[in-house]
Amino acid sequence: MSSLPYDSAVSTTDDVGTLLEHIASFMRFGDRSEEEVNAWIDELEAKAEPDDLPRLLAAFDDDDVSGALWGILHVAEGMDDHYLEALLDHLPALWARAPQWAITAVLRIVNSAGEEDDCVPRFIELARAWPAAHPALRALGEQMEAEGDFVSDEQRATFLRLLAALPAN
Repeated sequence: MSSLPYDSAVSTTDDVGTLLEHIASFMRFGDRSEEEVNAWIDELEAKAEPDDLPRLLAAFDDDDVSGALWGILHVAEGMDDHYLEALLDHLPALWARAPQWAITAVLRIVNSAGEEDDCVPRFIELARAWPAAHPALRALGEQMEAEGDFVSDEQRATFLRLLAALPAN
């Protein structure tokens, strides 16, 4: 009997929570093949609903070296406005727990500026109405500035446009 918190076979009956547990276990133990992890991500993509976004965002951890979190991020991003809303709602906790993932999530939104799937205007609109996220967004901006070359001039300009749209403290 395995001491791991899941069966070794990928089940098509797993719910989102169980899939996230599988992925978390892989991140801790590195005990599964890339094929199995990709199957869990594919299943997560098929099963996850907007109501699952808080659990998806709670999975992020700056200590992960497995790369599995990229799949979870892609699943979350595929939920469009629901993702933007959930990100803003959970940004303070994400910033406190996994600041690099908070920066990554916001930079990926910023990077959509001018693209076909540009979600920056919608993110700005939502952010203005989400005051609980404002301190985290400002702190994120300070961190990006402190890291200097970490962001491009275009990313910086787009992010500054976002910050300028927020109401004053």
